[in-house]
Amino acid sequence: MSEYTEFNARVLKQAGIKVLHELDATKLHKNFYSNAFDTIIFQFPHSGSREGINGINVNYLLVKKFIISASYILKRDGVVLITIVDSGFYNNMFRFGELAEELGISHPVKYRFDPKGYPEYEHKMTHQDESGIDNYSKFATYEFGI
Repeated sequence: MSEYTEFNARVLKQAGIKVLHELDATKLHKNFYSNAFDTIIFQFPHSGSREGINGINVNYLLVKKFIISASYILKRDGVVLITIVDSGFYNNMFRFGELAEELGISHPVKYRFDPKGYPEYEHKMTHQDESGIDNYSKFATYEFGI
């Protein structure tokens, strides 16, 4: 974790908030009770790889497994929010409409996401200490009703 992240974690812990890190987003249900959350957020998911598994993009599989795991720990009518770069490349990578159909859930609602609306927000790439969004200007958050 970066120094900034460690500082934020200490501040949150001092406020009595439980801070967890290094959780597997595809196995959340193994760390939390069922019906524990109203909303679960995954900002800019990426596996760190673009390689496919049996012809399927690993990032598509990551988000699919994340939504399945989240469904076990969401309260009734809970939602999953996933934010991505709003570009043809990323939209094709995640294929949220197709994913929703595959999982038997309603198609997600799309909202504009502006990182500038969150002055302290800082994005880091999976395996690098730099931002993965600096070269982009359009972002979207997708809301999945589970």
